[in-house]
Amino acid sequence: MSLVIKRVLFATDFSACSEQARQWASFLGKRFGSSIDVIHVLEFNPGMKEESPVAKIYLDHYHKEFGQQLESLKILLQNEIKEVFSHQRVGLPVDEICRFAQKENSDLIVLGTHGWSGIDRVLLGSTAERVVRGAPCPVVTVRLKDPGEGKTLHREQKAEGTDGVPSLKRFLIPVDFSDCSLEAMEYGIEIAKLFGAQVVLLHVTEPRGYGIGFTLSHHSKDEEIHLDLEKRLKEYVRVFQSQGLQIDYRLEGGFPVDQILEESNQFPPDLIVMGTHGRKGFSKFVSGSVAEAVLRHSPCPVLTLKSPKYTPV
Repeated sequence: MSLVIKRVLFATDFSACSEQARQWASFLGKRFGSSIDVIHVLEFNPGMKEESPVAKIYLDHYHKEFGQQLESLKILLQNEIKEVFSHQRVGLPVDEICRFAQKENSDLIVLGTHGWSGIDRVLLGSTAERVVRGAPCPVVTVRLKDPGEGKTLHREQKAEGTDGVPSLKRFLIPVDFSDCSLEAMEYGIEIAKLFGAQVVLLHVTEPRGYGIGFTLSHHSKDEEIHLDLEKRLKEYVRVFQSQGLQIDYRLEGGFPVDQILEESNQFPPDLIVMGTHGRKGFSKFVSGSVAEAVLRHSPCPVLTLKSPKYTPV
C-alpha cells in the first residue's frame, strides 16, 4: 500500500474536543507535509428556506460570528502548516463534511468526538460516528476525555483536558482477518513505519455457545482454530519484523470491544487503527459496529479505514 496523504480535512465545531483534534490535525499535517482544509458547518435543516427573513438573519449572524473564529483558527494553523484553507458550509454536518472530502479528494479526515454513550448518544447522536460510516477516506477521531468539558470555546480560551503534544510511538491494531481489517492493518503498518512506532496486533476470538451435546471434539476443534489463528498472527509478525518494525501480537478470548479497550489499558497506545464496514441503517442495527463502540470509549485517537468493498447501505 502506497501511503499518500496530501490533504487533511479538519472538521471543527470550536468545542474542546475539536481543539484536541486540531492539535492532531496539525501534528499529522506537519509529519506528512500535507495541506489542511478547515471546515465548519452550521447545522441547517434542508427543509428550511434560506431566503426567508428569519433564516437570513440567522445565516448572516453565523457567517459573521463563526467566520471570525474560523479565520483565527486558520491563522493559528498557519503558524505550523504551510498551506491552510478555511471553508464555511451550511447544512447537515455529516453530509457536508463527507461531500467536501469526496469532492476535494481529501486523504484523511480529523475530527473530535464527545464520546457520548447511553441516553446522550441516543438523543444527540454522534457526528463523528456518522462521518466514519460515510467518509470516502480514512478518519481519525479524537475523543474528549471528559464529555462534560465539551463546551464551546471562546477564542481566548485554551482547551481543557488536552494531553499536550501528540505522539505516535505505540499502535494497537485489532485484526479479525476480514478484508477491511487487513487493509486497515496494512495502512496502520505503513504509518507506524513512518513514525518508527511499536505495534501490537490483537485478535479476539468471541466465545462460542454449546448446547448439551458438547463433546471433546468441540474442544479439539477450538484448539485447532486457536493454533491456526496464532500461526497467522505469527506470520504477520515475522514478515513485518523482517521490514524492521517493532511488532508483537496478542490472541485473546472474549468480546472484541471489551478486549480492545482492556488491551488499551494494558498497552497504552497512542493510536488504535481499525477497519470498519461502514454499515448504516438496519444492517448496522443487526450487526453493530465494533469500531464505533471503540471510538466512543477509547483513551486515545482512533483511525478507522473503510474498505472500498464495503460501501454504506
